[in-house]
Amino acid sequence: MQNYMKSSKEKAILNVVVRTWGDGLGLQIPSAFIEAMDLHDGSLVEVSLNARGLLITKSRQEQLEELLDRITPQNMHGENFFGTIGKEA
Repeated sequence: MQNYMKSSKEKAILNVVVRTWGDGLGLQIPSAFIEAMDLHDGSLVEVSLNARGLLITKSRQEQLEELLDRITPQNMHGENFFGTIGKEA
């Protein structure tokens, strides 16, 4: 991404083409931006609209798969059983 930026305070600006994608529109994110944001196929991003236009940010929500990958035998809790609750027994 540094190829597109002149200083750390200056924001990179590129023109990209908007194309039809299914029932909506899509745009291709340049590889330098992908690397800078650490995006990959399946990354979750947040798209918001403000007075200046669209803002795309990496989502703070973690994917279920990423959360499940962090489960280890050391941090997994055991089963909790509190006995019969209703008429299921």
